[in-house]
Amino acid sequence: MKHNLKLGSKLSLVIALSASLLLGAPLTQPVYAEANANVLEVIETASLSQVEVTGASEGRMLFYDDSGKYGFMDYEGNIVIPAKYEYATMFSSGIAEVETENGVAYIDLDGNIAFYAQDILDQFDLDSVYPEIQSFSDGVAVVSTYDSVGYINTKGEFIIPMDTYYNGYKFTDGVAEVYDSNYKTTYIDKDGNTLFEPNPDLSYYGFVNGMSIIYNYDNSQYGYVDKSGEIVIKTTLDDATDFVGDIAVYSELGKKRHY
Repeated sequence: MKHNLKLGSKLSLVIALSASLLLGAPLTQPVYAEANANVLEVIETASLSQVEVTGASEGRMLFYDDSGKYGFMDYEGNIVIPAKYEYATMFSSGIAEVETENGVAYIDLDGNIAFYAQDILDQFDLDSVYPEIQSFSDGVAVVSTYDSVGYINTKGEFIIPMDTYYNGYKFTDGVAEVYDSNYKTTYIDKDGNTLFEPNPDLSYYGFVNGMSIIYNYDNSQYGYVDKSGEIVIKTTLDDATDFVGDIAVYSELGKKRHY
């Protein structure tokens, strides 16, 4: 059963709620709520009283049951992936990391195995290095060693090989910040193409909807760049937020405005 409550802003997560505060009376089982557009949909289902929900993302609630095993429900409280994992993470880019009888695996939203961690480890000399597979972001995960990074897709395939860069960060909005062995910084796309080299006088906050907030150290003001590194809004703002669609809120001369 669901109860709708109006929200003032758009959210995309599931949170635990106090039923007595929201609905005016206590319920017989736990209540969770899905923030869908501007309506908070309170989820009331008996199945939630039988498990412990630890978090939610991308339409899946991560839970564990009395056996201590982890599984996933949808936002209606229906079990989509049974509790059978020793360990599990929440979904990101449609992929979750789980501990199976056959080792660490990466599964899709329906519980199908996309690839095993061992598939990645087998490509390394584990006597000299041990790679770390980081969480997925924007459909890509960083694979790192002490002196190199590469990037894999959700099938476990390298789209940017190891040894291409000395260090690097996760992709957001199709862009990642990487370094060579001399710590020269560049921004790349998912094909490994260089998009631009950053201005050392600016700090870049990460790309969202084609834009990144920048901070100018010289005048302590904010602005925006596009994916080519071109400044599209000059650093004359007191404060700035990421673009949501075509709109971003900023502060100028002490007043809130928007583009």
